[in-house]
Amino acid sequence: MTVVAAIIVVIAGIAALSSRNKSSAEGVLNIDSLNDTLEDMEDALREAVLDSDLYKAQQKAEKKKLKQEAKARKKPLKG
Repeated sequence: MTVVAAIIVVIAGIAALSSRNKSSAEGVLNIDSLNDTLEDMEDALREAVLDSDLYKAQQKAEKKKLKQEAKARKKPLKG
């Protein structure tokens, strides 16, 4: 578990350094969704740590779950 935490810290540090170099224009404020960034990091970490078959199965299950949630949100609007 500590290896996972260490990898997350390293990835976050790299992301912070790379974003610091990009914002050289004065008077510009960029707002990024922290949730999206964390989800991308989580996905990259899972891909690196998990067996490829298990990773693919989890991706498929997550896609199915999101599809069902979208369908559930859409259903009350029709009725």
